[in-house]
Amino acid sequence: MNFCRVLSCGSPVTNPVLFGIQIVGARRTKPFIMTNKIDYSEEIRNLIDGFYEPVLSAAHENEMTEKKTLSEIHKDVIRVLPAKWIEESDVYEALQELGFKTFIYTADEGNSTDDDYVDGETHLAYFLNRK
Repeated sequence: MNFCRVLSCGSPVTNPVLFGIQIVGARRTKPFIMTNKIDYSEEIRNLIDGFYEPVLSAAHENEMTEKKTLSEIHKDVIRVLPAKWIEESDVYEALQELGFKTFIYTADEGNSTDDDYVDGETHLAYFLNRK
């Protein structure tokens, strides 16, 4: 008679991450393995907080204010941290915890440097001041 033990690594807080079957005896079965998602939320918060400070309102915007979408901030984060484990929702949560807000703005005529922004169009973006 063969006995099996189910191994589990992780906790419900960090999502169950790895399951396998260890066989005690001569008979072997294939292991069931799920991918391991590492929680980088603290590193994401530290990275964003180290480079930017929130703009409290559109009226507090100045020449140092950068306007970035969630996708652009996500791209900045995954240049430093592993892209495999960081999703836009993780960046969104960090931005909310740090007090960053989105504002509507209109791209200035002739000042648009990003191909995604067309002059005169209205956009929704985070207003960020570099530290």
